[in-house]
Amino acid sequence: MNIQAEIILDKLRPLREQGLPEMYNDSEYAKLVMSFGVNEAEWHQLQEAYNDYLVRGKNMLKEGDLNEAARILEKAILIRPNELDGLSALSEAYLRLWQQNPDVAYYSDNSLALVQRCLHISPEHEASQTRLAVLRPQVRIASAKSSTVILIFAIGLALAFIGAGLILFLAYKIAAPSAGSHFH
Repeated sequence: MNIQAEIILDKLRPLREQGLPEMYNDSEYAKLVMSFGVNEAEWHQLQEAYNDYLVRGKNMLKEGDLNEAARILEKAILIRPNELDGLSALSEAYLRLWQQNPDVAYYSDNSLALVQRCLHISPEHEASQTRLAVLRPQVRIASAKSSTVILIFAIGLALAFIGAGLILFLAYKIAAPSAGSHFH
């Protein structure tokens, strides 16, 4: 592990906590990183450390240590957020974590975001197309669940309004004097 790179990456904690960095060209991203107090020499050190993080992360992925692979590959992505190899490896780690933990949407959401980034960079990227085919049904299921919840809520709200209207109508009828009871 490159201790110096870890110290420099710690300066980028706020950026890391925001999740996947936006798409920037290399010089724009370097300026963003430097706005967190990283100087040019440190930025150069991070660039050199990228391959170490990428190789270590991919090795952890091969060994099946998915959490560690994701942790290391997230650092690689922080250094080079538009590098297809790192994005693809991290999306694989999240996909496999999601397959082990299908109730944890964090993994499927992050894998999908990374797959979309990969396909934005390279629309023909086969691994990302394959992952998208695996993730897409999950996205549809989540959308269908959301639609069902919204529909049930809308029906419940409509029934509540109808019930309230009926109660008001009955209260008015009970409280209103009948037409034949007017005194002359």
